[in-house]
Amino acid sequence: MGFRSEGLPEWWQWGRKRTTALRYEFCGKDTAYIAVEEPWKVRGGKLTREQKRKIRDKSKGVGDVDTLDLMELIQTRHSTRKFRQQPLEGYLLHQVVEAGRFAPSGGNNQSTRFLVIQDQAALNRLSDICVREFAAMKVGPETYSSLALAIRLSKKGTYRYDYHAPVLILTANKKGYGNCMADCACAVENMMLMAHGLNLGTCWVNQIHWLTDNPAMNAYLRELGMQEDEMVAAGMVLGYPDTEDCLPDRRIVERKGNPVVYVGDSYTTNPVFYALARVVGPAEGEDGGEVIKESLRLEGDQAHILMEAANFVRERMTTKKYIHKLTRLRYDRPEYPMEAVQEIIYNALRHRDYSSNASGIPVTVTMYPDRLIVENPISADRARNFNLANFKHSGIQKVYRAMKKMRLYQPDFCCDERKFTVTLYNDAGKAALEKGMKK
Repeated sequence: MGFRSEGLPEWWQWGRKRTTALRYEFCGKDTAYIAVEEPWKVRGGKLTREQKRKIRDKSKGVGDVDTLDLMELIQTRHSTRKFRQQPLEGYLLHQVVEAGRFAPSGGNNQSTRFLVIQDQAALNRLSDICVREFAAMKVGPETYSSLALAIRLSKKGTYRYDYHAPVLILTANKKGYGNCMADCACAVENMMLMAHGLNLGTCWVNQIHWLTDNPAMNAYLRELGMQEDEMVAAGMVLGYPDTEDCLPDRRIVERKGNPVVYVGDSYTTNPVFYALARVVGPAEGEDGGEVIKESLRLEGDQAHILMEAANFVRERMTTKKYIHKLTRLRYDRPEYPMEAVQEIIYNALRHRDYSSNASGIPVTVTMYPDRLIVENPISADRARNFNLANFKHSGIQKVYRAMKKMRLYQPDFCCDERKFTVTLYNDAGKAALEKGMKK
């Protein structure tokens, strides 16, 4: 009982538009065909200029966002408060500012103004105004702690809010505009993430915003380009971190605050007692066989386990260098497409049997030398009732396309009375399968 996917052995055909059908038998009583079209249409047997551009962009990774890389970028971003006295290259600064310009805004208003200040005289003048105006203030019992520190240091004459960074970027918007702070905050966050991805350091600075109603500060900001009906809502400093390797801190600091409450989402509220991630390899000696080389127990909610399991696979995958046949560009190709890996782990966690029939049986992610297997516990009653409806909105096509894009063998889906299994084959697995078919 169960079902298994069957497909054509030669299912990748470069440069021709055709439809490939995968056949799935559901418990021996239902059959479905899923069609996936080739992305390229060829005229006269040759690729058009636009198609070549798309292929070239894809070989560079354009349009392919690895969500794990994005999450790692977010988790490892930290504030930098010590910068090298080194000018920033124009092309790097341009990328950071463009990231801010493409940030979301209320009603797509796009009214945020960016003041990008690199001139050292202007930076020193802004710092002098801050020190002078803060020194004239008094610290009260309700004064914000960071502002209170700025006042105390300014009175001592030792305050420098910009940490001597070579670039200061201020974001300003219309006074009285309801989304003024939100739009500017989104822009600054975009710029911070882009800068971190470019190995640059950043730090959010509020000191100019604290002096929003200060006449001296407003007068000088207008000299720099801010309009009279605008106010600075947020800013950040930017530059090379003053570290041994000139790289920003990339540690992941565990979050103890920022509580989360999920309402009505089974993916996040269904408990997962644990999952297992394993690496299996050949045993030493003449007897052969396979042994578990590494095993990791993952605990927590489903979102946490998904991220940890996907990271487990990514960190242990091999990466090879290839040269694109058409563009002749060098690119790196991982052992498995992470899009497919995340999808099958997500579906295993999402559709796991949470009844008492499968209690205590973990979702397992196992890496073999030639394949990756994800097993999802399922009860016999649920297996007997499996039908096409279970896969109507599943990620089967997403996984199939990701594997096909990397020219790997098609994924294998199998369901029996105890578990639902998805198998991804790497290059070694593909070669073994094709060799077996030829026999």
